[in-house]
Amino acid sequence: MRLTFPLAGSGAPYDGSSTWAARGTGSRLGAMKTITDIGGPAGTLMRWDGTYWVVIAPTRVIFDTASSSGTTSGADQVIKTGTLPIGILRACRQFIIRVTFGKSAGSEASSFVRCRLGSAGTTADTVLWENAPGLASANRSWAAETTHILTTATNVRQIGPLNVGGWSGGGTSFSFPQDKTVPDVDATALILSAGIDMSGTAETPQVFTLELCLEP
Repeated sequence: MRLTFPLAGSGAPYDGSSTWAARGTGSRLGAMKTITDIGGPAGTLMRWDGTYWVVIAPTRVIFDTASSSGTTSGADQVIKTGTLPIGILRACRQFIIRVTFGKSAGSEASSFVRCRLGSAGTTADTVLWENAPGLASANRSWAAETTHILTTATNVRQIGPLNVGGWSGGGTSFSFPQDKTVPDVDATALILSAGIDMSGTAETPQVFTLELCLEP
């Protein structure tokens, strides 16, 4: 039996709290629920839209700011990963990915920097976006912010800029929209990853931050 009562000040029924995996369905359209294992230590308040529980404020589901280093290799490699709970991309109208790449010195360029989404957490996953060279020889870091929507259970579309320079996106040769096929988001714990393909073996590639934020 489900007990509901109005959320103070909102008039909406409050369906209590649960983990994301145990969320179930809402008691009615507009019902609210606290998802205890998404977002910060206090969890995240979500609203039932008749089909899905959705966020009502920007909510980070991946937020890794620990510096990670790859190997001194000229091969494409994944350096940092973050796992998404099954179905969590249904909880937003769009999601934003932010990555900060780097390298150990300032003498060697990267060939590519890449962001992937898939089920393996390896270079076998779908490339959501890439940039060449990403890091020029003298660069020690390079940041990217991209905005995406889910158009079907297996298709992610990029709708925002690739390069971040202050508050404006840099030029890119990629056309829009960018549609990418991914494993079924309703059945798969997807893995977001960031990596670098260095042009040589003189420097160590790094990823400083990896973030995925759900937006209402």
